[in-house]
Amino acid sequence: PRRLTEYDDLLDARQAYSILALAALAARSYGICSKAFIKLESLGALSEKQRAQYEDLALQIFTKHPPKDATSSTIVCNQCNTPNPDWSTSCLACDTTFLCSVVSGKSMSETEFWICETCKHRATESEISRIRTCPLCHTTI
Repeated sequence: PRRLTEYDDLLDARQAYSILALAALAARSYGICSKAFIKLESLGALSEKQRAQYEDLALQIFTKHPPKDATSSTIVCNQCNTPNPDWSTSCLACDTTFLCSVVSGKSMSETEFWICETCKHRATESEISRIRTCPLCHTTI
Protein backbone atom coordinates (compact mmCIF):
# COMPACT_ATOMS: atom_id res chain seq x y z
CA PRO A 1 0.00 0.00 0.00
CA ARG A 2 2.91 2.34 0.40
CA ARG A 3 4.27 2.16 -3.14
CA LEU A 4 3.09 5.65 -4.09
CA THR A 5 4.95 7.08 -1.13
CA GLU A 6 8.16 5.90 -2.81
CA TYR A 7 7.48 8.62 -5.39
CA ASP A 8 7.54 11.45 -2.84
CA ASP A 9 9.98 13.22 -5.13
CA LEU A 10 7.01 13.64 -7.52
CA LEU A 11 3.91 13.53 -5.27
CA ASP A 12 3.14 14.99 -1.86
CA ALA A 13 1.57 12.74 0.79
CA ARG A 14 -1.98 13.98 0.21
CA GLN A 15 -1.74 13.29 -3.54
CA ALA A 16 -0.16 9.87 -3.00
CA TYR A 17 -2.72 8.65 -0.44
CA SER A 18 -5.63 10.13 -2.45
CA ILE A 19 -4.50 8.25 -5.56
CA LEU A 20 -3.99 5.11 -3.50
CA ALA A 21 -7.49 5.39 -1.98
CA LEU A 22 -9.09 5.90 -5.40
CA ALA A 23 -7.17 3.07 -7.05
CA ALA A 24 -7.89 0.69 -4.17
CA LEU A 25 -11.57 1.63 -4.22
CA ALA A 26 -11.75 0.99 -7.99
CA ALA A 27 -10.02 -2.37 -7.51
CA ARG A 28 -12.37 -3.23 -4.60
CA SER A 29 -9.38 -3.55 -2.28
CA TYR A 30 -11.22 -2.04 0.64
CA GLY A 31 -8.56 -2.90 3.22
CA ILE A 32 -5.93 -0.90 1.33
CA CYS A 33 -8.48 1.86 0.70
CA SER A 34 -9.21 2.04 4.44
CA LYS A 35 -5.51 2.34 5.29
CA ALA A 36 -5.16 5.16 2.74
CA PHE A 37 -8.09 7.01 4.34
CA ILE A 38 -6.53 6.60 7.78
CA LYS A 39 -3.33 8.20 6.46
CA LEU A 40 -5.31 11.00 4.78
CA GLU A 41 -7.27 11.72 7.96
CA SER A 42 -4.05 11.92 9.98
CA LEU A 43 -2.20 14.39 7.73
CA GLY A 44 -1.22 17.44 9.75
CA ALA A 45 -1.82 20.00 7.00
CA LEU A 46 -5.59 19.36 6.75
CA SER A 47 -8.20 21.81 7.96
CA GLU A 48 -10.95 20.49 10.23
CA LYS A 49 -13.39 20.78 7.32
CA GLN A 50 -11.15 18.68 5.04
CA ARG A 51 -10.62 16.09 7.79
CA ALA A 52 -14.40 15.86 8.34
CA GLN A 53 -14.95 15.41 4.58
CA TYR A 54 -12.50 12.49 4.51
CA GLU A 55 -14.17 10.96 7.57
CA ASP A 56 -17.65 11.30 6.04
CA LEU A 57 -16.54 9.77 2.75
CA ALA A 58 -14.82 6.89 4.54
CA LEU A 59 -17.97 6.26 6.56
CA GLN A 60 -20.06 6.13 3.36
CA ILE A 61 -17.67 3.64 1.74
CA PHE A 62 -16.95 1.34 4.67
CA THR A 63 -20.52 1.00 5.96
CA LYS A 64 -21.31 -0.61 2.57
CA HIS A 65 -17.99 -2.44 2.12
CA PRO A 66 -16.03 -3.89 5.06
CA PRO A 67 -12.32 -2.94 4.89
CA LYS A 68 -11.10 -6.33 3.64
CA ASP A 69 -9.01 -7.13 0.59
CA ALA A 70 -9.48 -9.99 -1.82
CA THR A 71 -6.65 -12.47 -1.93
CA SER A 72 -3.75 -11.37 -4.07
CA SER A 73 -0.73 -12.90 -5.72
CA THR A 74 2.33 -13.54 -3.63
CA ILE A 75 6.02 -12.75 -3.81
CA VAL A 76 8.58 -14.98 -2.12
CA CYS A 77 11.27 -13.22 -0.11
CA ASN A 78 14.72 -14.06 -1.48
CA GLN A 79 16.20 -13.80 2.04
CA CYS A 80 13.94 -16.10 4.09
CA ASN A 81 11.62 -17.73 1.47
CA THR A 82 8.46 -16.42 3.15
CA PRO A 83 5.49 -15.79 0.81
CA ASN A 84 4.16 -12.21 1.02
CA PRO A 85 1.30 -10.36 -0.73
CA ASP A 86 2.66 -8.98 -4.03
CA TRP A 87 1.89 -5.42 -2.90
CA SER A 88 4.06 -5.70 0.23
CA THR A 89 6.90 -3.23 0.46
CA SER A 90 8.82 -5.49 2.84
CA CYS A 91 8.86 -9.09 4.02
CA LEU A 92 6.42 -9.87 6.82
CA ALA A 93 8.91 -12.27 8.43
CA CYS A 94 12.36 -10.70 8.09
CA ASP A 95 11.55 -7.09 7.09
CA THR A 96 13.66 -7.26 3.90
CA THR A 97 12.63 -4.35 1.67
CA PHE A 98 11.24 -5.25 -1.75
CA LEU A 99 11.98 -3.11 -4.76
CA CYS A 100 9.11 -1.87 -6.89
CA SER A 101 8.72 -2.25 -10.65
CA VAL A 102 8.03 1.10 -12.29
CA VAL A 103 6.25 -0.83 -15.09
CA SER A 104 3.71 -2.84 -13.08
CA GLY A 105 3.95 -1.44 -9.54
CA LYS A 106 4.49 -4.96 -8.22
CA SER A 107 7.17 -5.85 -5.73
CA MET A 108 10.33 -7.41 -7.09
CA SER A 109 12.39 -10.03 -5.34
CA GLU A 110 14.77 -10.54 -8.24
CA THR A 111 18.38 -9.54 -7.85
CA GLU A 112 18.67 -8.82 -11.58
CA PHE A 113 16.68 -5.80 -12.77
CA TRP A 114 16.79 -2.77 -15.07
CA ILE A 115 17.46 0.73 -13.65
CA CYS A 116 16.52 3.88 -15.56
CA GLU A 117 19.58 6.05 -16.12
CA THR A 118 17.53 9.23 -15.65
CA CYS A 119 15.05 8.69 -12.79
CA LYS A 120 16.81 5.67 -11.19
CA HIS A 121 13.54 3.72 -10.76
CA ARG A 122 13.55 -0.03 -11.48
CA ALA A 123 11.71 -2.74 -13.41
CA THR A 124 12.15 -6.43 -14.06
CA GLU A 125 14.04 -7.30 -17.22
CA SER A 126 11.00 -9.14 -18.62
CA GLU A 127 8.69 -6.15 -18.10
CA ILE A 128 11.04 -3.52 -19.47
CA SER A 129 11.89 -5.59 -22.56
CA ARG A 130 8.35 -5.03 -23.87
CA ILE A 131 8.51 -1.22 -23.90
CA ARG A 132 10.72 1.48 -25.41
CA THR A 133 10.64 4.27 -22.82
CA CYS A 134 10.72 4.49 -19.05
CA PRO A 135 7.09 4.57 -17.84
CA LEU A 136 7.91 7.20 -15.24
CA CYS A 137 10.18 9.75 -16.95
CA HIS A 138 9.76 8.67 -20.60
CA THR A 139 13.50 8.43 -21.28
CA THR A 140 14.22 6.28 -24.32
CA ILE A 141 15.60 2.88 -23.35
